[in-house]
Amino acid sequence: AFNASKLLYCLDQKKQMVFLDTIYENQAKWTTGSNINEINNNLKKIVQILGISAAQFDKCLNDEVISDKILNGRIDAHKKYSINSTPTIIINEKKLKGSVSFKNIQKNIEKLI
Repeated sequence: AFNASKLLYCLDQKKQMVFLDTIYENQAKWTTGSNINEINNNLKKIVQILGISAAQFDKCLNDEVISDKILNGRIDAHKKYSINSTPTIIINEKKLKGSVSFKNIQKNIEKLI
């Protein structure tokens, strides 16, 4: 998931939603592996469909600025919202209470609209 997050930061905004859809739809394919190299190879195959070359993939995964940004965001979110499990949903600066089922998330969003 960390490497998929890094890849998201390397894409222009127009490709980010397609990337997220693709990653979630194919999660069972790319998360399967006995080590990080196998998982990264699975992920690389999937994102090549989106026009991300092997060189771009490797460059993105090795980008320390992106890694630091993601890790610092996780640390800040943990401190601010007491996040201790995934998924944790934050809506308008408030931590979603209860089930993270679609129905519960939808109910909370509808309250805001």
